[in-house]
Amino acid sequence: MPDRNTDYYSWQTVGFFVAFLSWFAFPPLIPDAIKSDLNLTNAQVANSNIVALAATLIVRFAVGPMVDAFGPRKVMAGLLVLGAIPSGLAGTAHNANTLYVIRFFIGILGGTFVPCQAWTSSWFDKNCVGTVNALVGGWGNMGGGATFAIMTSLYAALVKAGMTQHVAWRASFAIVPLPCLLLVAVMTLIFGQDHPAGKWSERQNLLAATTTENQGGHTPPFHADNEKALSNKKDKSDKHSGDQVTVHTVDGSDVDIVINSAVDVAVNEKLTLKSTVEIVLSPLTWLPSLAYLTTFGLELALDAQMANVLFALYSKRIHGFDQTKAGYYTSIFGFLNLFTRPFGGYVGDVVYRNWGTKGKHPFNAEAKLNVLFSKGFLTPSNLFFVRNHGAVPQVDTQTAREWKVAIHGLCENPVIFTVEELRSKFEVITVPVTLVCAGNRRKEQNVVQKSLGFSWGAAGLSTALFTGVRLADVLDYVKPIRGAKHVVFEGSDSLPNASSFLGLEIEGEKYRLQWIFSLEPDHGFPLRLVVPGQIGGRSVKWLGRIELSPFESQHHLHFHDNKVIPMPVGPDRARAEKEWWYDPRYMIRELNVNSAVACPDHGEIIEAHLEGTYTLRGYAYAGGGRRITRVEVSINEGNTWELAEIEYPEDVFRSVAFADSVYGALDLTDSDQCYCWSFWSLTVPLRSLRDSQSICVRAMDESLALQPRNMYWNATGMMNNWWFRVCIHILEDGRMKFEHPTMAGNQPGGWMQRLKDWEWNYTYSSDVWVMDINRDVGDILCRDELDELAKAHSSRLFLRYSLTGKSIPHDWKQSLGRLNANMMNKYLPPPSNDGLICICGPPAMERMAK
Repeated sequence: MPDRNTDYYSWQTVGFFVAFLSWFAFPPLIPDAIKSDLNLTNAQVANSNIVALAATLIVRFAVGPMVDAFGPRKVMAGLLVLGAIPSGLAGTAHNANTLYVIRFFIGILGGTFVPCQAWTSSWFDKNCVGTVNALVGGWGNMGGGATFAIMTSLYAALVKAGMTQHVAWRASFAIVPLPCLLLVAVMTLIFGQDHPAGKWSERQNLLAATTTENQGGHTPPFHADNEKALSNKKDKSDKHSGDQVTVHTVDGSDVDIVINSAVDVAVNEKLTLKSTVEIVLSPLTWLPSLAYLTTFGLELALDAQMANVLFALYSKRIHGFDQTKAGYYTSIFGFLNLFTRPFGGYVGDVVYRNWGTKGKHPFNAEAKLNVLFSKGFLTPSNLFFVRNHGAVPQVDTQTAREWKVAIHGLCENPVIFTVEELRSKFEVITVPVTLVCAGNRRKEQNVVQKSLGFSWGAAGLSTALFTGVRLADVLDYVKPIRGAKHVVFEGSDSLPNASSFLGLEIEGEKYRLQWIFSLEPDHGFPLRLVVPGQIGGRSVKWLGRIELSPFESQHHLHFHDNKVIPMPVGPDRARAEKEWWYDPRYMIRELNVNSAVACPDHGEIIEAHLEGTYTLRGYAYAGGGRRITRVEVSINEGNTWELAEIEYPEDVFRSVAFADSVYGALDLTDSDQCYCWSFWSLTVPLRSLRDSQSICVRAMDESLALQPRNMYWNATGMMNNWWFRVCIHILEDGRMKFEHPTMAGNQPGGWMQRLKDWEWNYTYSSDVWVMDINRDVGDILCRDELDELAKAHSSRLFLRYSLTGKSIPHDWKQSLGRLNANMMNKYLPPPSNDGLICICGPPAMERMAK
């Protein structure tokens, strides 16, 4: 449930309810008053009902994109105002045709169901949104039943007061629907709120995020002001007595959160003919549509005709059975929505919570790269990347208190610990660690050829202070016996082929059993393993079992995940030939060296003041505790490189030791291992950027491992770490626009996808030099296409123009003159047996080139 004032999102219910006061106002008055006053036949009455429902169908198709663009609050208010206009003009109907027109435009109000459901869906969690949507929809649909009772009672009262039939039904529309619609429209605009994030345009800036906090009010030791001597250790026996953990909603008002997910978060794209066909043909579209057609469609038909049918059947058979009683009986059918709809929603939520829905699990998400980078060294919990293989275990406060981890196998003292016992028996420590998914930057590989994994962008990493105990201390306690070569960790999540897993050789000093009081369910609450310097897949969440074994883990995913299969083995072959997955040479353990550009951001546009400067920024990391020793940046297609400045925020924690009763010891003063990301920066002249086609970055760690120039594509798409390249575009107005290689998930964009549409093969490793010599600029063929290729492949395609005529543009920065030896020596590579020269031109040029 959102932690907000309910007035913000309660207006969708009221809006949908009052829409029925006009949308369904005609059926209760038709049997006697309107039908006789306008001299309608049964066929004309039926046609007016069809017209009204047809309008609703059309409007709902149109309202969906409007809600996406403007938000449900504004669309709801707009529909109520538009529906109020024909409602106020209802009294002008004088024959069947004018009735058709008025009912058609009143049918606009049926579209209020769309913003109503969109509004509630944006406010409530998926575990209860079915019940909420059903309750709101049922309450709104109950407006149909209320309308029958209200309109027939009002009409009868007006007639009894002396009005003629001709005037009474017309006055009824002016008294009830018109003012109600306008009033609620105004109240919706004034008191409603688009989204928990505030404005609808900012809805991606806040996701439902929860955190757990310790009631003792302790603050994480982020600052040196909190310094305490490690020698002042307290008796662990009295620590944490009475600690309680609660879960609450993060307000998020000061956090710019943008999560891109390949699974659960929709990406707004323009509707095209192709996407429309795909949506219409999808079973996820037409199956619910058929169910809705056969249920709600039948309900609308009954609502529209029931009063008319009851009046025709019983007005002459039962004395005193008039239009009002027919309306009352019909209203009972409408009032059933208040119970039946919420019941259906509740059942749906129960089914979802217990059995789930295919396609909704697992949830995997990352932040936008520039947002993640802007938050600095430590990642806010609601920006921390999420990697799950299945549904997240539901752990309440009581379950967390009773959580146990069993340690058994080849050891002298098998034992079962609770989290509290781990804290009391072993030294508690806190360390900063950057966790990185092995699939970080996989989207780039998927653009080349679809791998077996989904499309991570360059933000599949996050950093936090992790609090826990050393695995080495725990292993010393259980005393491994001879033959115990491996430690197998098992999580408590339920996966298709058993739970999550991890197998490590015994060297437990740098591994930690970790808990943290702000740990969220998606990140392993209440207990997880943290393995610094290795891929994130090694840090098992919801840890429930540790086994000391003579053999490595036999878990399905231990063999069928976290491998870099050789490049010649494609996805189909990898699926068919299982032996590739069981070869230990292809196992991924430590992270490789990697880096990326965060500033400029993808799509960023800057003014090109030629005398100014711009500071390029990004991150770099390595594995195994190795330090990043250099980051190099090139803005001339890799011909020359400049050293960037490197900032190591992790080193701040080496300057002072800290001790706390909750967070234990934070002491890196004697450690030189690096388990966190570092930040690089390089200030360059804007003139240089403007004359450049791309920005390339590469990093090296202290083992001299260097990011490669070319991509090593593999079937799993893991450990992608070729140079990170950003393309530079010069816009017509002279400004510069930057384009990253890809966008995460199913988002469009990026120079790699754009060039793939041109069928460029990224894995082709040959370099190409082109000398294009023409008389005038207008003689250069396919110049735009060549320039685009050169920008996107600046490290492999080298393009040089030369003009030989007299009409030389004043801003021409390329060569002048015919092809000559100096030009060839300067702009073409030296001859080699591996090179291929293609010459196209007049015979004299060919002879000279040879």
